[in-house]
Amino acid sequence: MAVSQKELLSDSYYQALPAAAGWQQNSHLSLAFIWMLGVVCVLDSAIISSLLTPIKAEFGFSDEQMGRFSSMFTLAGIIGAPIMGTLANRFSRKTVLLIGATVWSVASLSTGLATGFIGLLFLRVLTGFSDAAYSTVAPGWLADLYRPRWRNVVFSLYMLRNKIGTAAARRFLSRVCQVLCWCCCCCA
Repeated sequence: MAVSQKELLSDSYYQALPAAAGWQQNSHLSLAFIWMLGVVCVLDSAIISSLLTPIKAEFGFSDEQMGRFSSMFTLAGIIGAPIMGTLANRFSRKTVLLIGATVWSVASLSTGLATGFIGLLFLRVLTGFSDAAYSTVAPGWLADLYRPRWRNVVFSLYMLRNKIGTAAARRFLSRVCQVLCWCCCCCA
């Protein structure tokens, strides 16, 4: 069944979205998934920033190495963003997001198991690159799921992930890291 452009972009609060296949039928479930994934993504970025001093002390890294470690995560995300956007245009957004989230999760969890600078740097670069899948694809996917009239509310909820993820990293995981070691925080 074809849906006209006028029907697709209707601003009615009460008009249901056109029928979608599979998982996208429940847009609120998708929003909750994307939001929770975003909180964990922000939490991961924020907690690693908080752990630079303990990591430096444990491995005896120089200031230059720590600067490289911090900046390579961001650089990998910058390089990954247009690549992930291109992949999302070529394939489905959901597929790119889910594969990126899986790679990101494995790389992030493996960070706590790294034994040296090269391994730690590689895992953080992989985490930053795959994090770009989430950062690039999630807003477009949410825009596909909600009508224009609802998008401000949806994106407001979506953006709360930054504040909640940062607050969780500063409060909860920082305390865990004080009691345990930094490796445990990467795997928490």
